[in-house]
Amino acid sequence: MKFLKDDIDRSVFRDRVEMDISGVRVYISPIDIQIAYKIFLGSQKDIEDTLYLGGYSGVYSHR
Repeated sequence: MKFLKDDIDRSVFRDRVEMDISGVRVYISPIDIQIAYKIFLGSQKDIEDTLYLGGYSGVYSHR
């Protein structure tokens, strides 16, 4: 469980995305927020994750 500490936490909580995983309702942060956070973290793995998330969400289009 995560507690809301600041405006960013409140924004992510307000804009959360509901998913159903095997009949269990879970909430995740929006993919664009996840991508921005991964870029901020900046490790090689985080950057690779952004490419995957961006392709999944359509943020990055490969033509």
